[in-house]
Formats: sequence, structure tokens, C-alpha cells
Amino acid sequence: MKLTTISTLILFPALAPEMAAAYDMDCAVILCLAGGFPGAECQPPFHYMMSRLTRLPPLPPFGPCTFAGPTGAIDTLSLDGPEYAWLSQMRVLWWRSERRTQHDEGLVYTWTLRSCTADNDCNSLTRATMSHRSPPETAQSENEQSLTLPSVGRFIGVEYSTWQRDMMFSGWSRY
Repeated sequence: MKLTTISTLILFPALAPEMAAAYDMDCAVILCLAGGFPGAECQPPFHYMMSRLTRLPPLPPFGPCTFAGPTGAIDTLSLDGPEYAWLSQMRVLWWRSERRTQHDEGLVYTWTLRSCTADNDCNSLTRATMSHRSPPETAQSENEQSLTLPSVGRFIGVEYSTWQRDMMFSGWSRY
């Protein structure tokens, strides 16, 4: 298979963009992420992923990858059945916290914890502006997980469910 693909790319280099675009961009991110974004064909998915993660306001989480292939026939796999209900529990969590000294107020804190679904339906789970108390150490997610909140700064994490309905959390990444 690899030899055929390499031979095809050498003999017909014009087909390379079509082969790289064989999957929708969300699938390309998932496939390339698994290999650490190797090769030139994984650079567009890498840039796409980084632009989604660092954009303000943030974009919703990646959609499910149906591996529709070159035809783009995403409807070949219906995600409406009860066996895919676990996909709806995925949330991207955004934590932002800062601490500063105000001239007349002393030490004050501002923090926000937002939770967004794949449909970009976002909720504020906890928030404070110019508070004299420090941010909470934990917060309850919409999926009823107790999350340990990170320190001062901007962080992102993903809450998701396995197909066995076990709730998981990716941990926090500073951005």
C-alpha cells in the first residue's frame, strides 16, 4: 500500500493535494496528531488545530471524525444512535485567572471557567471580577466531575466520555 501510494505521488504529483485532502479537516487533525504531525501533508491540520485552540473567542471542539474518506460522505455513519450518545458529553473547558494589586483595593482576583460543547454552546461555570477572595481550588463540571483548577494564567482542558461512559479529563494545558 505504501509503495503504491509513494509511486502514485512520484508519477502523478498533482494527485498529492487530493490525497492529503481525502479526509475532512477534523479527521486530518486526529490522524496527524496521533503521529506527531509528520510530513508536509500534516502541516495544514496542525495550523488548523492551533488556530482553533488559540482563537479568541474560542471555537467549539473538533467534531467527531467519521472517517468518511475521499467521497466526503459524512452521512455514511449516523451519529444519532444511542451508541454514540457519549459524544455529546465532550466539553472544552477554558480557565482564565489573574491576580493583581489595585492601588486603592489591594490584592484582587479575576477568574472565569467556561465550558463549551461541540455546537459552541458555552456556559460560565464560575466567574468573579475584582474579588478579594482567591479563586476556588475545585469546580464542578457540567458532567458532574470535580475538577482541580490550575493556577494563575490561561488554560484549556477537554472533558470527554469513553464509549463505556467513563468520564475523563485531559488535564490542563497552558496557552
